[in-house]
Amino acid sequence: MWDVRNFEYGSPGKTDMSGANLFYANKYDEVYDTWLPFGECPFCFYDPDQDGYSEIAIRMVAAPMTSVDGRDVDYGNNVLRRLAPTTPAMRELGLVSVRYSFALQGTQRPDSPYAYEVGLTMSGVTPYPLACSATTDRERRQPSTTFHIPWEDAESTARSYPADTTALSWDEAGVNNRWEGIFWIWERRIGQNTGGTTIKYDIRREYDGDPSSVRSLYYSEVDKRFHLYGAEEGWIEISVGLKGKERLGEIRFFDTTGDGFFDRWEVDLDGDCIPERTASVADGNAELIPWEYSVLKERYADRLPWAIDENLALIEGMRAIVDDQSPYADQIRSLEALLLEGLGLSKRRYCLDLLREYYYQVIVYWLSSMERDLVPPTYGAGDKYDSELLEASMVAWRFADWRTRFQIAYERGRFDDAALLLRGLVDLSGQGHPLGG
Repeated sequence: MWDVRNFEYGSPGKTDMSGANLFYANKYDEVYDTWLPFGECPFCFYDPDQDGYSEIAIRMVAAPMTSVDGRDVDYGNNVLRRLAPTTPAMRELGLVSVRYSFALQGTQRPDSPYAYEVGLTMSGVTPYPLACSATTDRERRQPSTTFHIPWEDAESTARSYPADTTALSWDEAGVNNRWEGIFWIWERRIGQNTGGTTIKYDIRREYDGDPSSVRSLYYSEVDKRFHLYGAEEGWIEISVGLKGKERLGEIRFFDTTGDGFFDRWEVDLDGDCIPERTASVADGNAELIPWEYSVLKERYADRLPWAIDENLALIEGMRAIVDDQSPYADQIRSLEALLLEGLGLSKRRYCLDLLREYYYQVIVYWLSSMERDLVPPTYGAGDKYDSELLEASMVAWRFADWRTRFQIAYERGRFDDAALLLRGLVDLSGQGHPLGG
């Protein structure tokens, strides 16, 4: 089932990495003639819908309790550690990392069998449960007892793992196809024994630096995403054309109040580290959602189409009044072309999110310009009453009021309201034709 040579996994053609599955690594203790759990111990895979593809992947790392000192950030995955003579410290083993990934959309297929969208990477130091993890095979040469957390217990162990830090990774663009799940990244916030880094761009990262033994998510009505409850910060590095090769910009999230919910968003659309849009919106009334596959799969399937539809409704109104000479015209054309391809739901939504942000910048610029044009001359001392001037001032003030309401609705994620207000602003301006910069 598993082809392993020199501690490296064989080719997919020789290794079955799908379905309900398990493997684990041990290290031989030459002093006591016994096996020790070491490294990836175990790697477990689950197939709840029994379609032959794994929807859940769990990677647990066994390593010395003293190894989590920052000197070797991936001790448990270091082949040289496995080959080295056994030391007393290596017998004091801890469960030092858990990676717990879900494939929520069920989009696995032969050319993309490992489409895990979201995962938690948890780091900590807790004793490895040796007493309940022994497996004896009488047909194995001595020593015949090996150690690993049982497949049937791995999910409950992962859910209740006492983590010092927890990091969430969410594939926004459908680019992850790793049988190991979805990795954390070795940048900005480093997790011990997380297994290295793979994809930099178009993966949402969220980080909770506080200890926890229960993990929850919540759905934000502000940005229509599921976030890690308790995360203090997060980011998405956007790539040019969503091709994953070159940095274009970044979206950042922050919890500035410490209540566990993001309340500040910064959107940098051109990579100059100056946000084009900053919003501070309290989001503390969101419902907590347990980190359970069946629950999150159902919620995600329900909310993702809604997020797409809300984007489309607002973008339709924006698109009708923006021409191809406006600022960000190149980015808008690129994203509009991408939408014509057969995108999966997650990538389609991500593409629409970015397209909406670029259109919004053009619209805000136009609104400011139009408000300046609508403001009538100011009354001077001794001027007589002028009904036309008064009417013009009332229209200009209504425009200013609606413009503010439009921006507030947008920042709070009330895109249906924003679309209605935008139509009203267009009518007030008397501009029924496309606009540029």
